[in-house]
Amino acid sequence: MNESLTRLHRFLLWFTIFPGIVFALGFVLAPVEFQALLGLPAPDVAAIRAVGGFLFGSIVGAALSLRSNKWSEVWITTAYLATWNIINTVGLGLGILTGSASPALLPNTIITFVCGFGFAYVLWQRRSVRVTQRQIQEV
Repeated sequence: MNESLTRLHRFLLWFTIFPGIVFALGFVLAPVEFQALLGLPAPDVAAIRAVGGFLFGSIVGAALSLRSNKWSEVWITTAYLATWNIINTVGLGLGILTGSASPALLPNTIITFVCGFGFAYVLWQRRSVRVTQRQIQEV
């Protein structure tokens, strides 16, 4: 089995790093102001800073995954990023639809959608390849 990351996987990791830096810095350094910029209330500053910490964790995980370039070492980071982004897509989408979040968050929702389902596709693709190779070995 090819152990290195695919182009799609590398693209998604880079695509996670750059917006993640902006949001992580905003949530950690100026949580109330950044939330106001996004058109969201900031009821719990500690929780917003914690989200910034999770984003820093995803940035570090994505950067280390790019450095490693081995599927066996980065699959857990990929699963984390898929889960994180899909949950954010649902949350942001519901917020926009119900009116509790600003429509200005639509680009962010699209980014999280692309990343979340892109990482889920990468996981599914790797699983399909592994099953196919097992079937070939049995024959």
